[in-house]
Amino acid sequence: MTLAVQSPAVRRNTQTFNRNRYAATALLPDYNELKDRARQIKESAIANLPELLRHWKPACAPTRPLLPGDDGRRRQPVHLRRAAAARSQAGSEGQEHHSEETKLNHALEQRA
Repeated sequence: MTLAVQSPAVRRNTQTFNRNRYAATALLPDYNELKDRARQIKESAIANLPELLRHWKPACAPTRPLLPGDDGRRRQPVHLRRAAAARSQAGSEGQEHHSEETKLNHALEQRA
């Protein structure tokens, strides 16, 4: 899509991005060599993709309980635990909940 048919905001963003990119790359005296090396690495990775996948896939496997009884709490982000605790606290300050919600809030509070 050419700049002539883009909205003014998209045009401004594109021009700003390009201007900043040119300024940043101008600060790297070996930019072209770095770009060429990156291209070589990418081409090599594509050529060796099956082997790379065999090597790295086990390291990227989704997390699952490591020990019996491990509920994943240690891997749960702190901000989620805090949000669950705050939600549980708000629930205990007079809001009416169904019994299922109360049990859930209690369980979340125990995790936090």
